[in-house]
Parts: sequence; structure tokens; C-alpha cells
Amino acid sequence: MEYLIIEKGKIKKHCCGSELPKGAVEVKNFSGFVGESVDFYYSDWTRKSDLVLMQEGLKDIPQGYKWNDDKTELVEMTQVEKIESGLEEMPKGFKIENNSLVPMTDSEMYKEGLLSKEGYSAIKRAERDSLLSATDKYLLPDFPIDEERLSEIKLYRQTLRDLPKQKGFPDIEIPKLQ
Repeated sequence: MEYLIIEKGKIKKHCCGSELPKGAVEVKNFSGFVGESVDFYYSDWTRKSDLVLMQEGLKDIPQGYKWNDDKTELVEMTQVEKIESGLEEMPKGFKIENNSLVPMTDSEMYKEGLLSKEGYSAIKRAERDSLLSATDKYLLPDFPIDEERLSEIKLYRQTLRDLPKQKGFPDIEIPKLQ
């Protein structure tokens, strides 16, 4: 005969013998664990699944997981959920926006100290240089452009060249050609 000795709601001993000791509970084919709470078992002494134990609040949900909407299964948390719950750190150079992990802008990285002034200045100069190159064609002698528009483009190009001298550089908005 197979039996369990239970004290204070916990399985203290799993034994076999010819007689059932006083206070013992007879079981058949017990495959549980000594030391566990009796709440981990159904009335027929079969062990509840880990999922059922978690649903009943008797066992912790593993880190990085959560219940699905109808609380029938565990699903892995998104990276944003792990960050917000403190399980993961926010990766450098990223931010949470609309429940998604997105890269910071160069300006945000500069303001957060993740990009040096020299590095940010180089990025802004490269952006400015690209805009200057895009307007080179307007200065060619055979480009079809009226004098008024050519004057606007020359002024725009001068504004671009003067950007590094502007107060607040490199954290400034680079104007676009109208």
C-alpha cells in the first residue's frame, strides 16, 4: 500500500507498507514531490500542471512571460514590455514610441549625451553639404532658371554655408529649399 503523511498542508513523507498509519492518506501511483503543498494536487493526488498552478496563483509566472488576453496560455513579453517592467534595459540610442522600440534621432542622441558635439557637428555638416551639392546644378551657366529663382538659391546656399556659425550649432534645424 502506498500512502502520504501530510502535516500543515504539506506532503511530509511518501511511503509504502502493509498498513495505513493513523492520519496517513492512501494514494495509488503517486508521482509528486515531498515538501509540496497539497494544493498542488487534485483530489485523486495527480499533480496539477504548472500552467494550472500559475493560473491559481500557486506558482510564479516565469520572468519575461505574461498571460494571453483570455488567460489560457503564457506568451513571451515584447521587448518593450520587458523594458517597461525592468527585466531589460533600454538599448542605447533607442526610445519607446507608440509601444515600439525606435532609434533616437541624432538630435535626441546628442541631447542625451550619446553623441559628442564633434560627431553631431560632422553629421550636420554632411547633411548641409548634401543640400549644397543638390543645388550645384542651378549655378551652371546653361541651367534654365530665372534671375529671381537664382537669387533665392544663392541666398539659400549662403544660409547653408553659414550654419556652423549659427548660435546653437550643431543642434539646429537645417532649412530646406522652398
